[in-house]
Amino acid sequence: MRRLLRKTLPPTGLTVALAAVGAPSASAADGEGLLGRPTDFEITMWGFGVIALFIALPIVLSWIQGRLDTR
Repeated sequence: MRRLLRKTLPPTGLTVALAAVGAPSASAADGEGLLGRPTDFEITMWGFGVIALFIALPIVLSWIQGRLDTR
């Protein structure tokens, strides 16, 4: 138990510390990103892109796996 705690405590502490340091800067620019203030249209298109990615990615990866299985 001590060995497990000794192995997992430093990475966990580092993760929590980095999250605590980075959290305030996430909203520092009042929600304005590198390309300026996002519009509703841009947010909608990003959402559709994410939906398309989650549809296309399993299809493409399954196709690749099927091609590799036939080898």
